[in-house]
Amino acid sequence: MRSSLLVGSLLLATAQLFAAPPPSPRISIVHPPAGSTVSLTKECYVTGSITPANAPLTCNGKPVKPYHTGGFLFMFPLQNGRNTMVFQSGKTKVTHSFFAKPETPAVRPDGITLLTPKHPVGANVNESVALSCIAPAGRKVFAMVGERTITLRPNATNPSRYDASVFFSFPVENVPVLFWSDGLEDQPAGSITVRKEWPCYRVTGPLFEVRLRSLPGDGDTCGFLPPGYEFRSAGFYGPHVRIIFADRTGYLSRSDLRELPGAKLPAVPAFPDISRGYPARPQKGKRPQDMLIVVDAGHGGNDSGAVGPCSKMEKTANLAQAKRIEQALRKAGFRVLMTRTDDRFIGLYDRVRQGYSKHADAFISVHHNATGSGGNPATARSIGSFVWNERGKALAECIEPHIAAVSGIRDNGVSMKSLAVCRNPAVPSCLLEFDFINCPEGEEAIFDAARQEKFATAVVQGILDWIAGKKQ
Repeated sequence: MRSSLLVGSLLLATAQLFAAPPPSPRISIVHPPAGSTVSLTKECYVTGSITPANAPLTCNGKPVKPYHTGGFLFMFPLQNGRNTMVFQSGKTKVTHSFFAKPETPAVRPDGITLLTPKHPVGANVNESVALSCIAPAGRKVFAMVGERTITLRPNATNPSRYDASVFFSFPVENVPVLFWSDGLEDQPAGSITVRKEWPCYRVTGPLFEVRLRSLPGDGDTCGFLPPGYEFRSAGFYGPHVRIIFADRTGYLSRSDLRELPGAKLPAVPAFPDISRGYPARPQKGKRPQDMLIVVDAGHGGNDSGAVGPCSKMEKTANLAQAKRIEQALRKAGFRVLMTRTDDRFIGLYDRVRQGYSKHADAFISVHHNATGSGGNPATARSIGSFVWNERGKALAECIEPHIAAVSGIRDNGVSMKSLAVCRNPAVPSCLLEFDFINCPEGEEAIFDAARQEKFATAVVQGILDWIAGKKQ
């Protein structure tokens, strides 16, 4: 008996001696990606994961406490140039480097920086053309416009900004403009062309992609022109054609237009209303079965959206939540159109056109938020809604309180923002941010099926309030 026990003990000891050692911890860094460049701020967020989740972890010798999923988040102080982090857990050591650089200053503090005109500009006879630049305060700054010398005046609220204007009472072509000040390098500006009449154009770009902007290039979107629309232009700024309506002035990209040589169109009267026939909200008491709701799962395909510490992707979370909303809407009797039902990329304007072409009653885009590199996801974590116009605002203001009631996190409310999927003047549209995926707690909660179901029910309740004409 004793001999058999002794043999058994020896066998156990031998097995333990030759047993495979436990695997080394595995460390994965999600943000910032290796070799990437972030803006130089005081600090940036770092996310990643460790397996097993309870393994001890340090970064540059300081302890990092992972969440129970293994995901971790901490704020890392930045220095200009290369930043290197050394992660260690047991025998696993990972060196991770990225770069931080300050953003390029918008203006030169010691020279002349052009404001307008940076590009060639076309204007009408007797119309003022703005001349503006940034230069050191207290100087005498001038503009040479052809053979004319014009003195620029310091701006009343910004002494480093200098302004003036010029006009021509007769047509001119490509008059050169040059800004100068003694002791500073001359700055050539865009030339000026003045005519009594400008060409006519036809809109050739797709609906919602031809955006009328308040300023050339990056101004606010102030409307859309439908394909085939013809108009008489009123000048240009660089590659942008100007158009003047009775109630607004805006700029269109020349790439979305085709010139109509010899065409003689009258001055543009009123802005074309592509929302005609689309009610701002349903008739009070309208039945769900008579309504079509578009549910848009944001991102998809090669567009992952934001990524969580454990590498879970926003596009996957958006689709899962969108399908829950679809099921809840159908259960309540609504007709539903999904912009995507699988992992594929759908163009932003294609999504908007789906709702418009089907004469949908509402468009809801499903997303999950994330901070920029310098933000702290833990403190930013919240829900919120974004809209572009009053139609979308009325819809979102009915949905948001129901989502807030079940979210368990801070509610940022409804905000106006120019997002492509919300820029629909006809179909009431809103974008819902259900949580922040780039913090461990948010990433875990986002994929909780029970929470997804609560959010779906909340969306339906909000739409029913909207139909009933309730105001929050």
